[in-house]
Amino acid sequence: MRFSAAHYLLPLLPALVLSTRQDYEELQKQLKEVFKERSTILRQLTKTSRELDGIKVNLQSLKNEEKSAKTDVQKLLEIGQKQREQMKSLQEALQNQLKETSEKAEKQQATVSVLLFLYPLI
Repeated sequence: MRFSAAHYLLPLLPALVLSTRQDYEELQKQLKEVFKERSTILRQLTKTSRELDGIKVNLQSLKNEEKSAKTDVQKLLEIGQKQREQMKSLQEALQNQLKETSEKAEKQQATVSVLLFLYPLI
């Protein structure tokens, strides 16, 4: 009776099948873990992406507010400049009126002095 290589290997077949099955189950388990980790990473990336979008919106809002604030400050500076010019003009007008009033008062005082000087003579 001749034994072929298959006869020698046949008793090892159950061990080989068991080993292959264990390797397959281990690979399946590892694959599940990898997919689980992948899902977790994707969820985290989605969450981070949403957070980044929120930050982007906030930054744009801050930029718009900054532009608005700069515009408001510029307007306030312009209003302040106009008010200074108006106050200067008003001050000049008041000084002119004061000068005119002082001149009139001096003339009236001179007239009164002349009248008082002439009164005893009358």
